[in-house]
Amino acid sequence: MRLFIVGSAAALFAGSAFGTVLNGSFESAALPAPDRVDISNLTDWGVTGGSTVLLERGVNGVSQIAAHGGVQFVTMGHNSGQGETLTQLLSTTPGQAYTATFYLACIQGDALQSVRMAVSDGANDLGSVVGTVSSRTEGWVPFSFDFVANGLTARLTLTQTVGASEANVAIDDVSVVPAPGSALALLGLVAARRGRR
Repeated sequence: MRLFIVGSAAALFAGSAFGTVLNGSFESAALPAPDRVDISNLTDWGVTGGSTVLLERGVNGVSQIAAHGGVQFVTMGHNSGQGETLTQLLSTTPGQAYTATFYLACIQGDALQSVRMAVSDGANDLGSVVGTVSSRTEGWVPFSFDFVANGLTARLTLTQTVGASEANVAIDDVSVVPAPGSALALLGLVAARRGRR
C-alpha cells in the first residue's frame, strides 16, 4: 500500500505543473534559423511593451549571443524601451516552498540593465529578485529567490526596470520548481531513484 501511495504521489508530482513555468526556455514558436521576431509569436506568456520585446534564436548579427538553454531566448530594451514585462499564471500548492530562477545577459551595448522577477498572490509579492548586468563579457548570469505559495495559483512577472539607449538585455531559462529539501522536491527525488532501479 505504501508503494502505491508513493508511486501515485510521484506520478502526480511528475504530471502536474506544481509551479513549473511553461515555455521557460522560449522554445515554442521555433524560428527556422538565427533571427528575431516580435514577441507575439511566443506562447504561454503575457506581454506588455510587445513591440520592443523580441523572441530571438541563436547567434545573429545584432546580439552575437547564443541561448543559455536550447536555441531561443527573449530580449528587452530595444530602441530604449523600458518597463516591458513578461507574465505567466502558475499552478502552485499552498504552503509549498519554491525556487524561482532566471538567466540574464547583456547582449548589446555595455550599460547597466536590470530585470525584476517577482511572484505574487495577486495582492502581495511572495518574493522577488532584481537581476543586473552591465557588460557582454559577463555572459549568462543566474538570479533566484525562494517563496512559499499561499494559494493554488501565483503570478510570475519579469519586468525590465532599468534600461539604456542602444542597450538590450536577454532572458532565458525561467523556472519555478519546488525548493530543495521541500516535500515535493524530495518526493520527486525518491521517484527518480526508484525509476533507475
